[in-house]
Amino acid sequence: MRGSVQWLRELFGTLLARPDELMLELGAAGELLVARLRALLSALILLLPLANAIGGAPASETLIGLGAAVFANVMAQVWLALAKAQRRHHWLPYATGTYDITTTTGVLVLLALGERAAGLNSLIVWSF
Repeated sequence: MRGSVQWLRELFGTLLARPDELMLELGAAGELLVARLRALLSALILLLPLANAIGGAPASETLIGLGAAVFANVMAQVWLALAKAQRRHHWLPYATGTYDITTTTGVLVLLALGERAAGLNSLIVWSF
């Protein structure tokens, strides 16, 4: 009985142990790559409210899109600065993942407040 529990303890000990230096370096490089990609996409979404306004969409949707685009750009620069820092933040991947999901959900909720279908059918928000 004791031998069958020992492998389980070793498994959990391995899973919860601090990663070695190589894995920390790889994780930091991946986080920096994602932060750069997020900054590039955030810069590109500044064009979407303009296209939305030219297309004749309601002003409220255009303003929500513009506000979300500006917020996304500011936060993308914050995440990029944190990812570039020499001191590696172990919480950064969790924070950026939570930010991405929360921001997408928040923009969809704001769109749905004006028109329910806009919150469900916004291909731009879902794609981003």
